[in-house]
Amino acid sequence: MKRLALVMLLLAGGASAGEPATAVSAAGVVLEARVEAPGRLLITLDPPAGALLSGTLGVAYAPLADGSAWLDGLPGTVTAGSEYFDGPVRGTIAFSRQRLAGTAALGVTFGACLLDQGVCVLEEAMVSLEAADDGTVDIAVAMRDP
Repeated sequence: MKRLALVMLLLAGGASAGEPATAVSAAGVVLEARVEAPGRLLITLDPPAGALLSGTLGVAYAPLADGSAWLDGLPGTVTAGSEYFDGPVRGTIAFSRQRLAGTAALGVTFGACLLDQGVCVLEEAMVSLEAADDGTVDIAVAMRDP
């Protein structure tokens, strides 16, 4: 299996409700994270043309350190009922702004399948939340080498 080593880092900034932070994986999958509503983080994985997300591997979410800010039962995995997801995958994770002491980091792991090459590659991202002084939440997204 071929492995793509290119890692695209941190295309992020301060983000409050509705403002996304994004990153692009080596396989071209766009990961976007935004605060959808107070205490709700929306994460979207959107594969490029010619690629699909693995439905059997699924999309896994797991705290990378102290998980006290995350309110949903984590770690968790979303899978499809078939080999591939039909399109973009969206997940909503609940968090507590009051519990954001420092940075809360969430790992997102998924398989990107490049149909023309006949391979699926494991990719991993990190979504970080941090409470801002103005009452909003800053979001950063970075692709990681799995």
